[in-house]
Amino acid sequence: MTSTLSQFRASLVLLTASSLLLGVAYPLFVKALIRNAWNAQVSDTSIRDRSGRILASALDPAPTNAPRYFWGQVIDATAPDCYLDRRTYSPDCQNALKFRRVLLGTDSDTPVPEDLITFGIPGQMPRISPEAAAFQIHRVALARGVSDAKVSSLVQVSTYNPTYTLGSGLYVNVLELNLRLDGKLK
Repeated sequence: MTSTLSQFRASLVLLTASSLLLGVAYPLFVKALIRNAWNAQVSDTSIRDRSGRILASALDPAPTNAPRYFWGQVIDATAPDCYLDRRTYSPDCQNALKFRRVLLGTDSDTPVPEDLITFGIPGQMPRISPEAAAFQIHRVALARGVSDAKVSSLVQVSTYNPTYTLGSGLYVNVLELNLRLDGKLK
């Protein structure tokens, strides 16, 4: 009888402990992890100045052709569908990409970071690789009449390393970078 009673008590303690662990502690842990890990993606996408005033949404496209700004992917909301197949653009879209190369001051043989000569999706967060930002530093500095080092330091401040995303590396938020260049963000 004592053996059965001690087994029953051990089973009850194990049931209570596992219920508390899996029914309370684990869900609270997962909820906290999600809230902290993906907070920027789930919460407000507003970009605010020092006083808290909303300047723009992080989903706004960056200016595309002004030499004094950094450019992201080519975005043409009026183009129907640029892809003829997985790797071929339609003639109109190919012309838009050729025009982007002209604006960048490169010919078809000059290597250009891919995110500057591919199409983006309207509403997509305006991100570019640090290589694409470095490729544009001299052009932007020249257009603004400032040193490459000053523009480069602003690129560093606008470069992020997403902690909780798989397969993504460093990226530069183009909109934030351009707002910093205009002195609207610190």
